[in-house]
Amino acid sequence: MYLRVNEYYLIVQRIFVKIMLIVFKILLVKLEIDYKNQLFYENEIIIKTILNDTPAAKICFDYEICRKSDNELILTASTIQIFMNKKRESELNMPDFFQEWKNIYLK
Repeated sequence: MYLRVNEYYLIVQRIFVKIMLIVFKILLVKLEIDYKNQLFYENEIIIKTILNDTPAAKICFDYEICRKSDNELILTASTIQIFMNKKRESELNMPDFFQEWKNIYLK
């Protein structure tokens, strides 16, 4: 079976989310937004999401949102999320399944 790259990543992402919800929860601990320009309700946008690789047991994303019509940068943002186990304790080590997912995603 032939899958396009985007379809492959969607399948991997769905598997990742299912596994994660069984064993771990993710807690958003930091959110930063830097507004650069205006956006209106009727505007279509492009969202670029970048996973920053880190050896720590956390997920760090950077975001860029641009207006589709003129590719004008509307905002940049970043988030830091940590893993919590079923006992609601933060994980100090990177979960194996997440490291495996990163190995696929960050190729």
